[in-house]
Amino acid sequence: MEIQKSIKIIKVMQQVAGNSKKMLTLAWRMDRKLTFLYYFTAGIGALIPLATGVTLKLLIDALQNTQQASSIELEVILVPALLLALTYITSLVDNVVYAGYNTSYLDYLFRYKLQNEITLRFHKKMVNLDLAHFENPQTQNLSKKTQDTMQWRVPDFLRTFSFLLRDAVGYTAAFAILLPYGWWIPLSVTMITLPR
Repeated sequence: MEIQKSIKIIKVMQQVAGNSKKMLTLAWRMDRKLTFLYYFTAGIGALIPLATGVTLKLLIDALQNTQQASSIELEVILVPALLLALTYITSLVDNVVYAGYNTSYLDYLFRYKLQNEITLRFHKKMVNLDLAHFENPQTQNLSKKTQDTMQWRVPDFLRTFSFLLRDAVGYTAAFAILLPYGWWIPLSVTMITLPR
């Protein structure tokens, strides 16, 4: 019984992977530049919080060194100021690249272009069908279901895939950043946050 469940799960995963590949191929053929920019800016959006965290860590370390310094030198003042500026710059990049460009502009453009492409392909296929198919109730039912869901299903799947990519990049980078502190720390954090 367990083997059959495992086989079903593997088949479903293979089907999801195959469908994902087909949808990404459709998006890539539709507009390569837009697809690349959409997923690339999602990846940048995943790395920005980590960059902000690293700069804040460096800022705190620099401020501790400033307190321990016996004399005030240019370096003691300049390093924390530069790190604070870098923290604000990473926040600005996050707001401009991910929140502004990816979420507000590319997301809508990507979705609308994809919806147009899918609608065009659907109607081209419908025009090429024989008249006898339109008399078949099963074909009519399938056509109606497709019309009802084609506008939102594929674009929403690809948006969700963008979120998955962003989360995977962020998780991998955070895992790599935590590894120098001990192999058990990233594993512990993973196990603690896994139910989420």
